[in-house]
Amino acid sequence: MPCCIPSTPPKDGDINLFSRRNPRDNLTKLPPLPFLVPAVLETLLASDEFKDITEVVPGEADIYCASEVNKRGGVVLTGDSDLLVYDLGQKGSVVFLRDIEDQFDGLHSQIYHPNDIADRLGLRKSLGLHALAFEMKLDIHASLTQLLVRAKALETVLIPADEFVEFRKEYALLPRPPLNRNKEPETLAVLKTLDPRISEFVLQYPSISAVTGQSPENDHVDAARHIFIPFLLDCPARTNAWETSMAVRQLAYGLMNLVVPDDERRLSAFEHKRREGNSEGRELTLPDATQIPGACLRLVYLLTSQIPTALPQEDIWLAAAIYQDVEWSHYNSKTCLSQSFCHQATSLAPGSDLHWDILHLYAQIQGSYYSFRILKQILNLVLSQKSNYNLPKQVFELHNVLQTLPPLSSIQEATRVSSILRIIKENGMVNVAQKLLGISLPELPDWADKKAGKKKRKRNHEPVSTLGKQAKPSNPFALLEME
Repeated sequence: MPCCIPSTPPKDGDINLFSRRNPRDNLTKLPPLPFLVPAVLETLLASDEFKDITEVVPGEADIYCASEVNKRGGVVLTGDSDLLVYDLGQKGSVVFLRDIEDQFDGLHSQIYHPNDIADRLGLRKSLGLHALAFEMKLDIHASLTQLLVRAKALETVLIPADEFVEFRKEYALLPRPPLNRNKEPETLAVLKTLDPRISEFVLQYPSISAVTGQSPENDHVDAARHIFIPFLLDCPARTNAWETSMAVRQLAYGLMNLVVPDDERRLSAFEHKRREGNSEGRELTLPDATQIPGACLRLVYLLTSQIPTALPQEDIWLAAAIYQDVEWSHYNSKTCLSQSFCHQATSLAPGSDLHWDILHLYAQIQGSYYSFRILKQILNLVLSQKSNYNLPKQVFELHNVLQTLPPLSSIQEATRVSSILRIIKENGMVNVAQKLLGISLPELPDWADKKAGKKKRKRNHEPVSTLGKQAKPSNPFALLEME
């Protein structure tokens, strides 16, 4: 499917984060922003006001939120209607994100009190909304009136009773595991700050999960380790944009073997990613303990000595992404997108459309950045165990280098990709990468930078939709930095 977006960002203006206006049809099929949750988390942890009360929990957040509100009262802000089924106590309530309206005097929203709702519907107090929710699960096509009659009669709830008992277990408020803050306090502190996807991965190791007081479900000797990485808006006709930075993630996953017992170590990890509505997994071979010091040293050397140190910090990571693109393209005999499109940087007219190939390069840059972020966060966890394991000095050196990785809010949006291309070209990043690798990419034909884009567009890149040029600023991560 063709795709194009404007190459210049919309004009600045007031931003309504909770607008109820219906989006245009051509916007409704866009995928969710890949790094929104970690960007919000990152901003909260950087805030003096919120950092001490922000925590990534080892499991589904619903039960933790419900337990806290049940004990202390308050409101759960969520997009999940399941929160209404939990026992939130007499003072607990729920606000749905979709109901929030940004009005002139502040934010307004409908507030739902599950206990009051159950009373008004005439449901048995001891069951709350459980009976009604169970009926809804059994018959999704029935009307509310029909479901209420059945819930009040309790016929389905009692026969068969076992199914209802199992259903209620999903919403039982389990006591929060007591955290032994005197045991592995540094590791526990790191676990509270990991991106959710990274946290899900490391908590599959029983020895790490035990630090949080959890009893892992899969603690079998042969249990595989899995990670789900964010969706990237890349070209469906090309190899997945995560491929060029795969080696960085392999190193990250392999580092876990340095700080877990022998029976928990793995030779591979399964990486899952969603593409075109489908989820696909791939088994990645991990470096063993003898290979890790060398892999760390090569990255340190690349980021501190080979890439020009005169570059601004943010551009060093862009240069690393271009290095990966050149390396992967050469060894896989593929077109080097950074080489192709940096030739067009100066000729890209403001307001011109960006097509799939440019979006794919942008996705590769995003994937490279987030791969380094995965590596950085896992290194933070690994080093929190330094008193228990004899770690190679190269691990510490790489950890120090990765501390300069900029925050997610610094990632430029796709509409600014033309400026990214100019930075690549002006700093000769493609040529530098070729010299570092000792390779030479095929020269582009003289006419390539003039005709390639036009020819491809005529063949199979005819735009069918464009993000409107009148839209408001669309860099959500930068908005987090605004006061």
